[in-house]
Amino acid sequence: MVIKDTVEGMSLDDFMRLWDEEGPFELIDGERIPVPTKMFGNVKIANDLMLHLNTYTLPKGLGKAYVEATFVLTMDTPNWVKGARIPDAMYVRAERWAEYQVANPDWESKPLILVPDIVVEIVSENDDYPDVTKKIIHYFKDGVQQVWLIEPQSRVITVYVGNIKNLKTLLDGDVLTGGDTIPGFEIAVSELLG
Repeated sequence: MVIKDTVEGMSLDDFMRLWDEEGPFELIDGERIPVPTKMFGNVKIANDLMLHLNTYTLPKGLGKAYVEATFVLTMDTPNWVKGARIPDAMYVRAERWAEYQVANPDWESKPLILVPDIVVEIVSENDDYPDVTKKIIHYFKDGVQQVWLIEPQSRVITVYVGNIKNLKTLLDGDVLTGGDTIPGFEIAVSELLG
C-alpha cells in the first residue's frame, strides 16, 4: 500500500520513527512505498555481487559495496528528507565516502545521506516492469552514475550509464565490468547468476 504524505518529504526524525514503527519504505515523489520482503535468490545474488565488488575494490582503496542499505535525499538541510531509496546493492567510491564521513561525524546513527555511484536492482517475479523503469529514471535524477538491472529469470543484466537511454545488455557469456566507476572490475554474468 502506497501512503501519500501531504508535504514533500519529512524530517529525518520522522523518517526514522516511521521506519521503526511501520518497517522499511522508500520515499518517492512524496509517497511512502513499503519495501516488500526480498526473495532469497535475489538476496544471494546481491550478496555475491557485494562480495566480488569488495574483494576487488577494498584492497585497492577504490570504494565499498553494501547490500540493501538506505540512502536518503535531503533538501537544503540534512534534517529534511525529500526522498529515500533502498537498492538491492550499492557502491560508493572511496573518496566520496571519506568526504562524507568527515562532513557527517554522526554518520553511523542515521541513514546514508549520500547518493551512491552505482546502484543494483534485482528484478523479482512480482516486480512491475514500468515501476522498475521509473525507479531507474529516479536514480539518475538523484545523481547515480550507473544502474545495474539484474533479471535472474531471463539471465540478463542491463547496465545503464548516465541515463536510461545509454544502456548495454549482457547475457550469459558476457562480462559485467565497473567501467570508469570501478576500473578493472569484472565478473562473468554466468558466474554471478550461477
